[in-house]
Amino acid sequence: MTAGTIVSFECGKGFGRVAVDGVGELAFDVTAARLRIEDIVAGLSVEVTLAPSRLGGQRVAAIALPGAKPLAPAPPSPPERRVKTGLYEFLLPDFWVDAKVTEKPGLARLNSIAARDVSFDFNALLGGALDLAQRERVIAGFLQMHDGARHETWNTEVFRAPFVAYALADSPALGPGSLYELFVGVLYEDLIVFGCGLGPAEAPRRERWRMLFFSMVEGAFARLPPPR
Repeated sequence: MTAGTIVSFECGKGFGRVAVDGVGELAFDVTAARLRIEDIVAGLSVEVTLAPSRLGGQRVAAIALPGAKPLAPAPPSPPERRVKTGLYEFLLPDFWVDAKVTEKPGLARLNSIAARDVSFDFNALLGGALDLAQRERVIAGFLQMHDGARHETWNTEVFRAPFVAYALADSPALGPGSLYELFVGVLYEDLIVFGCGLGPAEAPRRERWRMLFFSMVEGAFARLPPPR
């Protein structure tokens, strides 16, 4: 383990940065934390367990308070599959069940099954950022398909871009106790619509699944080729 100091942590997204002695600043996600989320604040002294990164260098495998029980060696990172949806490239963890890509003029779509009772959909309406009528049609279609007994809406950010989120409980398409979360926003000139469907057994774990899907989408955004 190596000494470090928390630089920042965004509780809502589950991501942060830690300054590791002799290494520098590294990103980490909440799944690496061996302490309560509310205790992860800037300036906190921690002990960091490092492991090799798939992309070269080192990654944060675990973060704990000084003096905590030593951790077992971090397991190797699971392999990932790369799936391109138009210009958007996704890294799918090895447990992913199935993924289907559809591309046609003006649309790039990924429909996939992440795990049992868990689906993930991503739609890029190419050049549709300013087409408000198209945006309303897309949202209306999802609402009609999944709007059940409860319907929540809030504002969020994905890759520092504003998105509108919808939580649709008891989706008629997924059954009682289910949840469908939909996120709609704009990246550059594209209208981006992505969502996840959770069956009754997985709906209570919505935040963990959301963190995974957000990290996948933001990673796809970060891998976009530079503008010409």
